[in-house]
Amino acid sequence: VLKQGVLSILCGGGLWVAGVMSVSFWVKGSRAGVFGLGLIEKDGSNYFTTFRAAAGEWQQVTCDVDELQLADDSKDENGALDVDQVQLLGLIDIEALTAQKTEVKEPSRTVWVDEVTFSPEATHPTVEGGRVVLDDFEKLSGRWAVLRFKEKDQMELDTGNALKIATEAGNVKEGKGALEYHY
Repeated sequence: VLKQGVLSILCGGGLWVAGVMSVSFWVKGSRAGVFGLGLIEKDGSNYFTTFRAAAGEWQQVTCDVDELQLADDSKDENGALDVDQVQLLGLIDIEALTAQKTEVKEPSRTVWVDEVTFSPEATHPTVEGGRVVLDDFEKLSGRWAVLRFKEKDQMELDTGNALKIATEAGNVKEGKGALEYHY
């Protein structure tokens, strides 16, 4: 059950993405939704874009980093994303962000994420050459955590079992595993 002011985020930290021109990943949701992709610099500057995920089918999300917009509530000293300063990548469930004052009675959602890739190319990354796989999700790497925003300035780390590695064939796009996030 989603409640106003409660936001689910999936983040990867400890990134080194200097020279990157694009980011891509595969995503599948148990039900359709709108999500945000964010890159956050060390100084807290937040750049984002949104995308829609269909229910029950894998789709590749690819974005050139120069297409990301500075968030309205964020400031940056030069007004441009500096990829050499990126420390976090986040996936945000927009439905949770926009929940009304009353509870949203939608069923819980599971999101699978696989093959998060940064590329030095400004077009869709290729399968061969020139790509950096951030995480192949063959095992939990410790880079990913679930953060929940409870109120305006209050954040909580979810230490439960919301994340796991899925190995079922229908839930893995490439390789042997995908990150499964159930909330």
